[in-house]
Amino acid sequence: MITFLHQLYRQFPKKLSRLNMPLIAVSILLLIIGVVFIHSAGEQTGGVIAGFWKKQLLWICVGTVLMLVLACSDYEVLGKFSLVIFLILHALLLLVFTPFGLEVHGARSWIQLPGATLQPSEFAKIGFIIPLAWYASFKHTDFKKLSHVCIVLALTAIPICLIMLQPDMGSAMVFVPIAIAVLFLGGLRKRIIILAIVSAMIAGPLLFKYTLRTHQKERVLILIKPNLPKDAYMKIYSFSGLDVKSYKNGKIDDWNALQSLLAVGSGGVWGKGIGNGTQNALGFLPKKVAPTDFIFSVIAEEAGFAGSFVLIILFAILLFLAIYIAAKARDEFGKYLATAIAALYCTHIFINIGMTIQLMPIIGIPLPFVSYGGSVMIMTLSSVGILQSIYIHRHKQ
Repeated sequence: MITFLHQLYRQFPKKLSRLNMPLIAVSILLLIIGVVFIHSAGEQTGGVIAGFWKKQLLWICVGTVLMLVLACSDYEVLGKFSLVIFLILHALLLLVFTPFGLEVHGARSWIQLPGATLQPSEFAKIGFIIPLAWYASFKHTDFKKLSHVCIVLALTAIPICLIMLQPDMGSAMVFVPIAIAVLFLGGLRKRIIILAIVSAMIAGPLLFKYTLRTHQKERVLILIKPNLPKDAYMKIYSFSGLDVKSYKNGKIDDWNALQSLLAVGSGGVWGKGIGNGTQNALGFLPKKVAPTDFIFSVIAEEAGFAGSFVLIILFAILLFLAIYIAAKARDEFGKYLATAIAALYCTHIFINIGMTIQLMPIIGIPLPFVSYGGSVMIMTLSSVGILQSIYIHRHKQ
């Protein structure tokens, strides 16, 4: 270990000079946008939330150090220790059910530490991506074989089951697109895809009715309500198992969804100006999660369509760079690893922005680089470090 650290220290300046600078630039711009609007949301709300932007800067510093260490280390080391990484980071998911666990907003998803809280599900995403990419890179792995696909599905089911027990449907959903992206890259057969689609169509309604909790069902119903005739909506409502008599005409609490949509729309083309938003300041947006889950609503209201467009373009560049690094990777492990990270970013971005404009149910997914949160910031910057490592070591030594 001492020899490894000494070599890393000696090679540090040289490897830093080989960083992918466009990825660094995009990351910095996204981080700046996040801090600016977290500050804006906090100043309007006041109280504890007013200091969130300072804490965000601290988490950015911690994440940046970890990013640089990972960038200058050979990512192949992560593959060799993938099983250990998987076990350690998934063991953290079990800690939430111990006295160290902390329940917030009805979900026991956090670990209480002195002066901070950590969300293990964010670290589990990295702990899942690394062994998944490592297994996919094996010469004998062939995703045209159903048995090999089942191994990936079993690997995916472990974090999903542990996270659903918390329960945290949003974080659990993220693992599925990552697995699908790796399977597609590995040459998944069409008949297996068709089988998966048919299975999902059959199992989906049953899972909705029998596995989701009341508030989770309500969030799905909020999403589909505007797009269905009343009779069709009421039939689905009745099928859900919710007590129709307790909700007049199937009415459910869609306040947050409507207010988020109003915030996005009220920004117009150029926005109301940073710090001049009203939806958050007047309490229409839930104040405690405005800097996290609803940060895009704050940005859209204050920076308008123009600011939102710039943000989405930056995310598009980020995804392009991740795919570019995957294409330039020196081996299969690097290719699968970068692709999985791209899928992780894409899923977070799509769900977070989608739920603020009623394209997705409100399930509490943070926006990478932008939303407030220590765990998600460390996860995000760690993944950037892994991408940089793949790029720096793209040529075989």
